[in-house]
Amino acid sequence: MSYEYAGTRNGDSFYKKDGRYYKKERGAGFNDTNTYYIEVSCFWNQGKVMTLKNDLERAVSVGDINVGDMVLTTTGYQKVVSVYLPETSSGIYPILRFETSLGFELGLTSQHLMYDASGKLKSAGRFKKNDVIQTNKGMDTIIRIKKDYAKVRSIVTMNGELFVDNIRVSSYSGNEEIAMVLHRLAAPIRLMSHGSPKLANKLANFAAPFLKAWYFDAKIMDCSLLESC
Repeated sequence: MSYEYAGTRNGDSFYKKDGRYYKKERGAGFNDTNTYYIEVSCFWNQGKVMTLKNDLERAVSVGDINVGDMVLTTTGYQKVVSVYLPETSSGIYPILRFETSLGFELGLTSQHLMYDASGKLKSAGRFKKNDVIQTNKGMDTIIRIKKDYAKVRSIVTMNGELFVDNIRVSSYSGNEEIAMVLHRLAAPIRLMSHGSPKLANKLANFAAPFLKAWYFDAKIMDCSLLESC
């Protein structure tokens, strides 16, 4: 199957093949060195999440969180419905590292959503130095943003959010409108997780690439859905 032109965004041309999206570098053809998938949207595996088990609170690495774990959110401890692993779970992905005035440090991909001071969801790539964000200790100020690489995954909770490295983040990516749509679409998976958590997780991971493809189509075809267009 040949590469099919999908559209242009921010001056970059994107092509589709076998249900996946690729960006073609200027003056280059399609091969393993200059063609890549649209980036995943996750947190770094080394991030810490507060968990509750047998009335004991404990900080656990993102990479060690499992379906069914209870993790800290703004509405208390909520069950993990799905742990999303990128297609190459052992791969290293580009992330942004945020450092705050309270000494917190969080790594996540640029399209993953965080909460600003007003509670509005914004993609990580739209935050700047001195912006105020929400944490489990109240408001905090970003003092530094660095580019880095890390192994990543995403955690989907019952209420669609959690604290990673003490910073309030969404389970979703894109923008606020898309996050709301994805959370509604995940309702059957949340319901299924009560009786068949492993099956619910498999279904969520199976559906994720199709939802991401829909999301990327929306970004190209209707930039009004994406804040950064």
